[in-house]
Parts: sequence; C-alpha cells; structure tokens
Amino acid sequence: MTRKILSACTLMAFIALMLSACTGADAKPPHFGFYLKSGTKLVEMKEFAGSPDHGETEGIPSALTVQPVIVAWHNRINPQWLQLISGYGEGKLVGYDTAPKADGLLELRPQGVLEPDGYCFVQGDPLGTPYQLATWCFKVSQDASSGQTPGGRTSGLWWVLLILLAAAAAGIYFIYRRGSQQKTTPADTMSSARSASPAFCMHCGQPVQTGSKFCLHCGKLLS
Repeated sequence: MTRKILSACTLMAFIALMLSACTGADAKPPHFGFYLKSGTKLVEMKEFAGSPDHGETEGIPSALTVQPVIVAWHNRINPQWLQLISGYGEGKLVGYDTAPKADGLLELRPQGVLEPDGYCFVQGDPLGTPYQLATWCFKVSQDASSGQTPGGRTSGLWWVLLILLAAAAAGIYFIYRRGSQQKTTPADTMSSARSASPAFCMHCGQPVQTGSKFCLHCGKLLS
C-alpha cells in the first residue's frame, strides 16, 4: 500500500511540474518602459517623441489579440495625462482600464475590442508641443481580430492541472481505503475453522462441549 501511495504522489508531482513548465509564470519587465503582453512573455514597445513617422511603424510590435494587455513600468507615468489614441497617436481616444500590480507595475487593458489599426499610449500635456510627448505604440492586425485574450491558454492548462490533481487525489484516497481494510490471513482462516467445527475427545472420540476440561464420557482430562 505504501508503495502505491508513493507512486501516486510521484505522479501528482510530475504532472504539476510538467504543466507548470508549460504554463510558466508571468515575466517581469527588465527596465522602465511599456510592454505588450504576449501570453507569459513581454514584448517591449519602443518609445517615440511624439507620433511615429510612417517609416518607423515597421518595428512596432503586433498584438496577438483584439483585447491586448499592456504592462507599464515607468517613473514618469502620470495616469491623468496618459491617453490611448488610435491612428498611431493621431486618431480617436480609446478608453482603457488601469489595474495596479506589484512592484509598481500598471496593467492597462483597452475597453472593448480594438479594430485593426495602430494604437499609441501618449504621456504628457496634450496642450504641449508634440515632440515633448512620450509615446509607446502597438498595432492590431487583421489576424488578431478573432484571437483569444492573453492568458486564455494558460487558464485552460491550469484547469487541466486541477482536474488531473483531483483525479490523482481520488486515486490515493481509494488506495488508502482499500489497504486499510482488515485482511484475512491463513492463520485467521484456520482459527475460524477450528472454532466453527465440533470438538471431540482425543481419548474416546466422543463429542464434548466446547470449553470443557474433562470428557463426560470417559472422564479423562482434555488438553
């Protein structure tokens, strides 16, 4: 029984290790900046002074989903003056939600589904000169229009992990219950047979009452 339990525990640990390696932990920014979240990885968004020129849009990272998540970590961020604008900073304002995270990180999520276009987070006084505005841009392509939100695959794998762990725990429980039941040994079987069979005197062969010390027929001592 002990070996079976140890084998089941080893299997659970192996499943947890493999799925943990597949899902991975969220990466942390290596330095100040804006990062496009791609699964558990972070893709750095280049900083521009004002809106990027047409020739500078080639190196702008593409979001894998129509509801991307941006991680911001910067000492010059002022949420009151941080705007999300379509058209690479020259289009319309886009609403977004801000969620503070550990270590001073901000998680920015656009409200609703984004259309294929270029989008920029613009930091600074909107009334100031354009080149004084810090800008971080990303784009949403046509291929991302039907993509799932970041972390969807990871969440699915964690559900698989929980189901497998629950199944392994149930297996251990049934193994323990089965092993804890009292087992009948050959000695117990022989003892039961002796107690159930009738007793006879070893001297005269006549039947005697169980527990008697002397035979009622020949009077000899029963051992």
